[in-house]
Amino acid sequence: MITTLAQGKGGVGKSTLAMNFAIELQGRGFTVVVVDADRTLGTSRLWADDRANAGLPVLPVVSGEGNLVQLVQSLAGQYDHVIVDVKGGDTTELRTAVVASDLLVAPTSGQQADLDSIDRLSTSVAAARDLNPDLDVLVVLNRVSPQGKASEVEDAKAYLSEYPEFRLASTVLVTAKAWDKARSEGRGVVEIPGKAKAAMQVLTNEMLGDDQ
Repeated sequence: MITTLAQGKGGVGKSTLAMNFAIELQGRGFTVVVVDADRTLGTSRLWADDRANAGLPVLPVVSGEGNLVQLVQSLAGQYDHVIVDVKGGDTTELRTAVVASDLLVAPTSGQQADLDSIDRLSTSVAAARDLNPDLDVLVVLNRVSPQGKASEVEDAKAYLSEYPEFRLASTVLVTAKAWDKARSEGRGVVEIPGKAKAAMQVLTNEMLGDDQ
């Protein structure tokens, strides 16, 4: 399975979600590789280095830039799951990765600036579906305030009703100290007991299509 994490802007938690998804899949016994296609930040590569330095299970991360089709298809022949982390915006990496992907996951908060970036993403999705009509797109509410959860969910539902090509995940990831604590230790939130772990595991089921 090839999954791309992308959005029309940065700062929405793509790399955090990509790495936590990868770590949870690895914990379930799947072989996993992450393609870090954000050469500016390289968050996934740095995170993987921190895991290795902390003596945690090694998570393979490879760099990719430009046209990613050949790279991700090659990796898909070697691993159960290929997870592609691209930078925000309409990039070559995004447009080519989704052509080869089974699933595109778009994290966003319910804030208007983040929701507005979905419109830019829709252009990339439309182009990709000309070549990959089976591409599934899942929008995930991320970094949501626990106090404002209900209103952000409703705002997101209302906004996405104008984009029937996108699905909204049932699982909502709320802001919690566990996310920062896990990252500071090179861990995934799924490696620290608590509500954040449970939410990420349920979201993983949704991303795999096992939520029914």
